[in-house]
Amino acid sequence: MSIANLREKYHRRIRTEIVRVRGTEDRRRYPNFADGGSKSSVEISWALVKRLGWSVPE
Repeated sequence: MSIANLREKYHRRIRTEIVRVRGTEDRRRYPNFADGGSKSSVEISWALVKRLGWSVPE
């Protein structure tokens, strides 16, 4: 297996098994690796998710 295939497999596992969306309907939602109390952390985490082209499980 090539390094590119291993990297893709690793990122797929992170995306599907680790990263989730936190928050509730009445509060803003954010990826679980963001500091929910920090607006900039939430914005950066969403930008990272979008840049990687991920669909984050709820």
